[in-house]
Amino acid sequence: MLMNVPTMLKGLSRALIAWLRGHELSQKSLDAKVRFEELRKREALLAEAEQLGRLGSWEHNLVTGEDVWSANLCRMLDIDPTTTKPSEDLFWEILHPDDREAVRTVIEGGMRFAHEYQYQSRFLIPGGRERTFYTWGKPILGADNQVIKRVKAAMTLSAPMIYLAASCR
Repeated sequence: MLMNVPTMLKGLSRALIAWLRGHELSQKSLDAKVRFEELRKREALLAEAEQLGRLGSWEHNLVTGEDVWSANLCRMLDIDPTTTKPSEDLFWEILHPDDREAVRTVIEGGMRFAHEYQYQSRFLIPGGRERTFYTWGKPILGADNQVIKRVKAAMTLSAPMIYLAASCR
């Protein structure tokens, strides 16, 4: 018995649509893999640049309270992120007590007026050591023009760099 042409075409079109959907999903999966690999390469490049430049970065989300610190920042502060959760509280805890008021004033000014800021500060490193950083910060505004997060980049300063910076003032 012969199938009529419209029924046969309907079956073929269903099969073709199913094949195309499968191909489309495969292509989307391949595109996602390529994008993931590109992202992984960029993250590796950023991590390498941070290490070479003695830089670290972090973000504090004022809406969720979430903090993200780069692996190199954790290394520079001798923090093991697998045992110590980087946080806003930890930042203030390890910031040298003599620097806290000045740093707080600079950050609050940047947040209040939504402008970039910078400061030099010392951090207390395990083992009783101190490490000096120069930090650049920037508030990020939400859709309502309110500050929703702040991002920072910090560079460790060696003794000669600190002396040079002080002599240029």
